[in-house]
Amino acid sequence: AMADNEAWQSVKTFVTPYRHDGKKTMAYEVIDQLGGEVPDGIVYPTGGGVGLVGMHKAATELRTMGHVDELPGMYVAQSNGCAPIVDACEAGDDGHEPWGDVETVCGGIAIPDPGASDLVLEAVRESDGGAVATDDEAILDAAVEVACHTGLEMAPACAAAASGAFELADRGEFGPDDTVVLLNTGAGSKNADALRAHVGERNAG
Repeated sequence: AMADNEAWQSVKTFVTPYRHDGKKTMAYEVIDQLGGEVPDGIVYPTGGGVGLVGMHKAATELRTMGHVDELPGMYVAQSNGCAPIVDACEAGDDGHEPWGDVETVCGGIAIPDPGASDLVLEAVRESDGGAVATDDEAILDAAVEVACHTGLEMAPACAAAASGAFELADRGEFGPDDTVVLLNTGAGSKNADALRAHVGERNAG
């Protein structure tokens, strides 16, 4: 249909700049709420990576303008049931290999062939960040723990950021005095059945 109407514009991720430029506002808000300070790390639940790329772009522009001195480390968080960007990062590659069988409850970030992995990997490396994949059980556990301790609901796909941050801290990537921001990009109600079933299994165990 678009081919028949030259006035139409694609709004696909990374086809239009409005998507990733719009995501820059998340970085502005984070830095503003931290009193102008840059966090040590931002852990982002990553499928296609548009949010992570947008936030990195915002931080880079703020540094260029002299508003901040450093970039926040950008960290990709994925489920190990679909982690093409994590695999590429760990291998030191500039792009990903398409993922085979997707096996995860984290549908929102289960992108087996992300079209702009090169931009995501570039953002991770420029910011001295990293990438982490955790299994679905750890991700669902993290969603429950966040809800219990903060009252915030995280959809399973988003809880990959919490699970990933816990894993990164266990590895020594984050210290007790570091400021680490987790992005919760979707409410738990988006996949309440998976969370409810996991809570039931935990209680039964």
